[in-house]
Amino acid sequence: MVSQALSEAHANGSLSYWGREPCSFSPHEFYPVLPAIRGVNTSGPIREVLQQMFANDPKMQVAQEPEGTVRMFETDVPKDLLEIKIHHMSFDVPGFHGPNMAIRLILSAPEVKKFRKVHKIEPVSELHIAPSDAGHDYPSVSGSLDN
Repeated sequence: MVSQALSEAHANGSLSYWGREPCSFSPHEFYPVLPAIRGVNTSGPIREVLQQMFANDPKMQVAQEPEGTVRMFETDVPKDLLEIKIHHMSFDVPGFHGPNMAIRLILSAPEVKKFRKVHKIEPVSELHIAPSDAGHDYPSVSGSLDN
């Protein structure tokens, strides 16, 4: 519903949330639980529509930047990691396929590696990153991003 509302508003957005208590991920649970949303009338300003969707989560805030990007975030999520700027990221890598491999590529970016080193977040294997996307019918991730 969030993706549809953003699409209808021709807006880009980002979502940051805990998903579940920190450090409670199991090696067998690769994807966090999304915040609860409720169906609402999608007419009106996108910021208001999304704030209504997340009304059941008192920590969720919705803000819209001057250029139009919508930021949905729980107020207790630390922002230092979210504010890392990766200068260049290419997802067009031979053998690369879907979202799990995207996570691996992002975590291997020099800017993220530096952050992990400074904050003593090592090794990557302890972060319970999902295995390869091979053999799964996940959507393919391709292209590149700058800054």
